[in-house]
Amino acid sequence: MYLIGAAPPLGAISGLNTYTILYAGQVKRRNLRARFLDHIKKPNPKLKLFFDCYFPYVDFWYLVLDCDSKIDALETLLIEAFNPPCNSIRAPGSQVFLARLGKGRIIRASRGTSVR
Repeated sequence: MYLIGAAPPLGAISGLNTYTILYAGQVKRRNLRARFLDHIKKPNPKLKLFFDCYFPYVDFWYLVLDCDSKIDALETLLIEAFNPPCNSIRAPGSQVFLARLGKGRIIRASRGTSVR
């Protein structure tokens, strides 16, 4: 069982502490390292979009389970909890929300609000 997560590069969004679980997956009877390298070398299109933005700020979290019979249920729970945008499986009743941010503008609230 593994999760791929990321935070924006340091200083990209100042004052906003964000972290996103991008993908939840599982490995049965396969080498976890090989699966990780698959994601790095040949990511699905959604994951590639995030890798292009966040790399090298991407984390790979994993948990080794003694019992393969619980792995499907745990993957389902993680997908329902985090609704990772790079998984093809969605949490029930949810939709993917992907956004791109352009160049930010400074907004100062004072007597005369100005936008640069």
